[in-house]
Amino acid sequence: MKTENSTEFKEFPVKIQSFEEKYQESAYECIVEMKKEVTEGREDKPKERYKNIRENCQRSDKEDFWIAVDENTDKVVGTVGLRFLKDGVGQLIRMGVRSSSRNQGVGHHLIDELMSFAKDKKYKEIYLTTEADDYHKNARDLYESYDFKQAKFDDLSEDTRALVLDKSEVAGAKEGKTIIYKLELEKNK
Repeated sequence: MKTENSTEFKEFPVKIQSFEEKYQESAYECIVEMKKEVTEGREDKPKERYKNIRENCQRSDKEDFWIAVDENTDKVVGTVGLRFLKDGVGQLIRMGVRSSSRNQGVGHHLIDELMSFAKDKKYKEIYLTTEADDYHKNARDLYESYDFKQAKFDDLSEDTRALVLDKSEVAGAKEGKTIIYKLELEKNK
């Protein structure tokens, strides 16, 4: 059943919805868990902006942050956000699903929600960054299934690089360790 602000699916008791303040702690715990998994426990603190999702990821009507909530436990099991960069251009951020909830369609449902929002808001381009390592292969496959294409660092304008990449990601992008993806959305009618 789909409502204006949430998506539920029968096969797995999870609902996809726009972030609500009551899920701040659970969402942050989910992000920390995913960060630890990615870094094999070496780094457990995600970017500061995720400590206050409402203030930092839902700043205007042109961006949003979605969560996948397990209806049995009322815990966040996945996240994704669309960050507004400039008119018509956004960035997919903090895509992830807890390992216990993977391979059940949660990631697809999160991206579907983001894509619907992006089309409604007349986005023309969406960027994202991810790592080139084996751990992120499934994520890259997911992005590519939505027609995200790899963008070469040198082919992007300096302005676009500055919008899309954190300072800490620039060296990795130059070396090919960080992959930049770009999705060109069809023109809205």
